[in-house]
Amino acid sequence: MRRDQLERAVGGMSGGSFQFPASSLVFCAVVYCCSMKEPDFERLSRLVLDEFKRVHDRLDTVDDRFDAMGGRLDRIETHLDQVDQRLSHIESELASINRRLDALDEQVASLKGFAKEIDELRGRVREIEKHLGINKKIAA
Repeated sequence: MRRDQLERAVGGMSGGSFQFPASSLVFCAVVYCCSMKEPDFERLSRLVLDEFKRVHDRLDTVDDRFDAMGGRLDRIETHLDQVDQRLSHIESELASINRRLDALDEQVASLKGFAKEIDELRGRVREIEKHLGINKKIAA
């Protein structure tokens, strides 16, 4: 008995025609088999074996897809490891740059204090020159 014949027979028993999944077809075929003669039983066994082979082939296809996904996941993992290494290097470089900027900031802050002291000293020198009557202008 072919699949379409079985579906028609089972569909007729259920009051309509609809598509059964393979496992339901096998179960219904076994139930239907109870009223069959010996040659029909051989056809049923072929049908059941064909259905199991079809399911096995589909599972092989699914296994192949999982294997392909495994290869892709390995490549993605390798790529992510490379990106992680690059980001670690960038983070260390940024930390080094931040330390150097902090050092420069401290140096600039101390230079601002010196500039203020130099400006105060120049003002005092001008007052002393004015007091002494010296009218020389110092080139800055």
